[in-house]
Amino acid sequence: MIKFFRHGAQQNPVTKWVVPGSIFVIALMFVSARSAAAQSQIDYFKGAWTITLKGSENLNLEWLVVNDTKGPGLLGEVRTNGVKTSTDHWQIFGKKIFRVTMMTSGLVVEMETSGWKGDVLIFTGTASDAGNEFKVRETITKLSGNEFHALWERQEKSRKWNVFSEETCKRTLVKR
Repeated sequence: MIKFFRHGAQQNPVTKWVVPGSIFVIALMFVSARSAAAQSQIDYFKGAWTITLKGSENLNLEWLVVNDTKGPGLLGEVRTNGVKTSTDHWQIFGKKIFRVTMMTSGLVVEMETSGWKGDVLIFTGTASDAGNEFKVRETITKLSGNEFHALWERQEKSRKWNVFSEETCKRTLVKR
């Protein structure tokens, strides 16, 4: 039993019974609402995309992003000229978006962001392969509901950021 006081009247409490489990249901509703709001931060990426890589416009790059069937988040797969070259997993924990990309070359990229700031999403993290590790940053800028620009940078030992990849991504199918 919880006693509530009407606003301004402390002498006459109103007694209410709280049904066992109702706090859990209220908390679950709050978490579900937060999860849906957080999921909307990454839902923009769902669908099929063609990627144009600056300097390598002749490559046929396709990126398919779908809901993760094992829980909240997204799964992506890049194919270059029809051959799978990477997979990525997007997940939301708390107020952060985490993304892990695994390349068939052995490179693994782990990044995080605190979310969109207007039309810009900036991921930072590390990339590593057999014996090498370096800091990376990906800046995604929405150009429209169906197009974005991605700038990939690597931090050198001098702490200067150098661009190593520049992409324009265009949606080719309606997002699911």
